[in-house]
Amino acid sequence: MVALVRSRPLDFGAALPEAAREAIRGLLATDPRATRRVYSALARKVWSLLVERRFDAEIRDWHALLHGVKVHIRSSDAVAAERLTALADLLRESISLAETSPAREVATRPRARRILELLQKNDSFVPRRVLMEMLGLKSSHLSNIVTQLVVHGLINRRENGKEAEFRITPLGGS
Repeated sequence: MVALVRSRPLDFGAALPEAAREAIRGLLATDPRATRRVYSALARKVWSLLVERRFDAEIRDWHALLHGVKVHIRSSDAVAAERLTALADLLRESISLAETSPAREVATRPRARRILELLQKNDSFVPRRVLMEMLGLKSSHLSNIVTQLVVHGLINRRENGKEAEFRITPLGGS
């Protein structure tokens, strides 16, 4: 009787590109047919990078890793290689956006910088009314500032009942 064995999914969630590169190299050396597992793990990682709006130097390393894996598997799995091309294209767009984004300029504005500093001190979401009180701003002025910060990926917004709450993103904290 054949025993069905379910392989553990690859997870690069907290991995750095070099560790992922080694894991992929090892997996493909022992199981050359694992290209779809590799693709799935990289797709989850790219998704998390995009959702987190990561614009740091590490994203370039992930982009290079995607290209390296694509070249390595192209002859054995052209479909997975083409999918990796699409993932690399997404990261390239993020890199391009990071180079042209006015987020840094928005973050240096005095009120915006103060909001980012307040949110950085808290490790959770801060209610809108608390920000208004701490900054001494009127509602409309605060709305204008936080809208710019959200649009540029410097803070996240969520609804909590009838009140908005805000939290700094990795980009806003850098």
